[in-house]
Amino acid sequence: MDALIAAEGFEDALREEVAAVGLRATTAAPGVVVVDDAWPEGLDPVFARQRLPGCARAAGDSVARLAKATFDLLALPLDSCDHWSLHAFAWPGPDPADPSKGRPALVAGALLDLVHRHRRRARRRFVPLDDLTPEQAADLSLAQVLLLDRGAALVSLARPARLPVGLDPDPRWPAGVVAVAPDRRAPSSAYRKAEEAYARLGLAPRPGERVVDLGGSPGGWTWTALARGARVLAVDRAPLAPPAGGHPLLEERRGDAFRFEPDAPVDWLLCDVIAAPERTLDLLDRWLAGAWCRRFVVNVKFKGTARQAPLDALRALLARRGARARVKHLVHDKNEVTAFGLA
Repeated sequence: MDALIAAEGFEDALREEVAAVGLRATTAAPGVVVVDDAWPEGLDPVFARQRLPGCARAAGDSVARLAKATFDLLALPLDSCDHWSLHAFAWPGPDPADPSKGRPALVAGALLDLVHRHRRRARRRFVPLDDLTPEQAADLSLAQVLLLDRGAALVSLARPARLPVGLDPDPRWPAGVVAVAPDRRAPSSAYRKAEEAYARLGLAPRPGERVVDLGGSPGGWTWTALARGARVLAVDRAPLAPPAGGHPLLEERRGDAFRFEPDAPVDWLLCDVIAAPERTLDLLDRWLAGAWCRRFVVNVKFKGTARQAPLDALRALLARRGARARVKHLVHDKNEVTAFGLA
């Protein structure tokens, strides 16, 4: 079985996504959905913050006993791993992305102690999270320990699946939570969505690249490109706020983001416009059909709980246009998802 974890309030969206691919799901804990079979290989679960492939349940009424039960599940499989790393976290938790806090850290410490004492080969091949590079992330096995409560956990050990863009799960981010550095200069907090998309994509605007930001006001997404030295054309009916507004690398154009067409292909399309999902999908389709951008980050907002139909349409659009892309409900997304990739 596989376990999928969803952001608070989006468990129903995740269960609907599971049902859409013909799998049955049960809820193991708040935000934790267990499917009775393996998740389809190569299909990226949009509303899953993290996936635990091939997981099993461990139980113990103390940290030591829970760690021992986890070790019993992992010991033999770890012997065959070239390199491996470990995530231990609770969901939901106060800070699931920080592996140094709370009971998960105690279980992880006890588990690693057992590995060090009883599995010398696996001990030598362990890669601490702080030492993990993007290159290593693609070539190691990831052990995950998800605490459901004080005495029970779901345990997984698997190689990440290679997707058209990135990995699932990605060993760099415990619980699938991408940490975004605070930026008090940004005109709005929306910059965090763009920054997470760049991290997952493994690419970001570079000095001298040409960027179009549709619906750019007040400037959060524009700022992420300007701060990296890219040249930005922002299209909106409203002006951008400083420090994006007035920046020497910025050109502002008043107008309708849905009618804009570039004079020549650009390096990046950014779009976080507030609109019905059908309009945003039509916009993205025109840009991809016209080969107007090399890379894109586009946010698609939903109307209420009607999510599956536009999500299916978005996936079909990306497949039809041959984009190497992902669609994810990002950490800072609300009732929306973000598509990012290479055109």
